[in-house]
Amino acid sequence: MSQNLEYPIDPFAAPEQNRGVKDCRRIFVGSSLLPSHSGSFCRLEEKTMRAILPICLAFVVTAVFAAGCGRETYERRLDDSRRYFTYLDKLNQNLSPTWTGKGVKMRVPRQFEEIPGPKPKPKPKKSPKGGSKEKAKEPVEEEPAVEERDPRQPDYAEITFPGLQGAFKTSLSVGGKARELGYLYVLTNGELLGKKGSDEKAARFNVDVLHTIAQAVGQTDPAPEKMATDAVPKGEAWVVPRTFKAVRPGFAASIYGKDYRIEVYNTKQEKNEVSLVYVLPENVSAAEKLANNIDLSLETLQLTKVVPTAGSPAAKAAAGRGL
Repeated sequence: MSQNLEYPIDPFAAPEQNRGVKDCRRIFVGSSLLPSHSGSFCRLEEKTMRAILPICLAFVVTAVFAAGCGRETYERRLDDSRRYFTYLDKLNQNLSPTWTGKGVKMRVPRQFEEIPGPKPKPKPKKSPKGGSKEKAKEPVEEEPAVEERDPRQPDYAEITFPGLQGAFKTSLSVGGKARELGYLYVLTNGELLGKKGSDEKAARFNVDVLHTIAQAVGQTDPAPEKMATDAVPKGEAWVVPRTFKAVRPGFAASIYGKDYRIEVYNTKQEKNEVSLVYVLPENVSAAEKLANNIDLSLETLQLTKVVPTAGSPAAKAAAGRGL
């Protein structure tokens, strides 16, 4: 039995436009002769059909292939998003919210809490309006300003860290039920950059940090070639890769009569240098997952005010922008 297909004349055209048009409303598929209601015949050439058929098949194949590629792309992006949010969840479970200092920001291990910095200095009092000129000329004895020690600096050792931007404190489980204090210090050379006559000191910042610690604990400076190289991230590169030079297992020290290690992780980007100093008790419990959390924390370090090294691509780019 032949199948009937309706092919109406153009319903959107005016009546006079359809006059003289062959009304091939009823086409009998399977026959080359297509009778219309008017009795005339509409004939589809067999050659035309053979020419059109491969094109139609090619179009269908292309559409199916494109749909398959689109689905693969969608599934790949969906999988990337799933892995990325798994990574973010891992950070949230092991690290504190983002901390921001001058020119640097990062997420520290969740065990640590920030030590408050020094209180802002009070503004000088303005002299009262009015009064005689003679009183204004009278010398006023001023008490010598006493520079208070930054409360974030260590109070357990004779040491003052240069470029201190942030300090953190925690209580760590050490074998059994005992707990000992641990510290983290974030140091940068940001205050030296751009300061007249401080270029050489800024370029030696990380080296000077190591020297300061070595002197405080009575040890020699670690040789740069003997320092460990710690590259992050450890897994998938969801962050910009960064390399640290590390003093591990760290400088041996005695604090509060207990055995401690001072681990140092330093890195640089253009002219900027950063040292992260961990002061940790020996034999920290594995349940703290501290080593894992430190590695994750290193991945989050960002420098927000980078000063390009002369002649570097970043410096050339800045010069091109007129900066």
